[in-house]
Amino acid sequence: MDQLNSDQQEQLKKSSTERLRIKLCQAGEDEDTVCALDRPQLLEAVARKMMVERVLEEEVTVDVQGATEIRLRELALEEKKLATEIRRMELEAEKEAQNRAAELELQKMDFEMRMAQREMKKAEADRETRRLEQRSGQEGGAAAGVDDVRNLSRTWDESLAGRTKRFGDTLKHVLPPMPHEIAELPQFFDTVEKLYSIYEVPVDLQAKLLIPLLTARAKTVIGRMPATEVEQYEALKRFLLAEFKLTPREYKARFDDAAKRSDETHVLFVARLRNLLAYYLRSRKIGNDFDKLCDLIVSDKLKAALPYGPLNYVLSLEGD
Repeated sequence: MDQLNSDQQEQLKKSSTERLRIKLCQAGEDEDTVCALDRPQLLEAVARKMMVERVLEEEVTVDVQGATEIRLRELALEEKKLATEIRRMELEAEKEAQNRAAELELQKMDFEMRMAQREMKKAEADRETRRLEQRSGQEGGAAAGVDDVRNLSRTWDESLAGRTKRFGDTLKHVLPPMPHEIAELPQFFDTVEKLYSIYEVPVDLQAKLLIPLLTARAKTVIGRMPATEVEQYEALKRFLLAEFKLTPREYKARFDDAAKRSDETHVLFVARLRNLLAYYLRSRKIGNDFDKLCDLIVSDKLKAALPYGPLNYVLSLEGD
């Protein structure tokens, strides 16, 4: 009874004895037992019932508040995930837009180059036509005209546009397209360079003949290169290998992780392993030096045995 507040105590005291018995019976108490209780005992029993009900109500309130708080945290977490996903999609859209803009810029450069070459060819032809017309009235004009036409044809063949077209037509069905598998890039460049050597392609034409062979992604990447370097084959090759992360460590990882494919024979698998190893040794500039090869093998084994901290330090000193 003392555990109730003053208002509740006053309310109980004002209740009649019969009403107290009814409350106890409604609460599930035995009717005979209730009838045997006097008023003080009834007051105490009803007070205990009220205390139990209050405790139960407080527990329910706490449970509801706890569940509400958990739900609010879940909603906040879902909202954060949604915001992160929206931001990721926005970044992907921005990146795609940048790539598309770079590709359009590269296409614009190609178009402008072709138009400039066409205008140059047209201007040369116009100049030669005027010269032929001026000489047409002179003695021996017919023979001179034939010679001038031949000279014009020879001039075109020796120009940058003429040589590019001639070698492009020659190698059109010989040069392979750039593969989409990054691991096959070194073999692609080896094949291109061998064909350049066989057909004696001039150095100033090698980059121009390589660009049409590139994938859309590679063309987008080289759009970030300076215009002077785009025209240099070696600079173009180094830039692509660097952009696609074909470093010595990458070659070594590809060789170590190589596994035979289901559609690959053992002979082809051995050839692929040999190529991967050759690319790695070439990237480390081993050449035919046996001592350098031994040093490289020992160095790789030593790095594999280093703890995480010293290994990161050593790798940071490698630069590439």
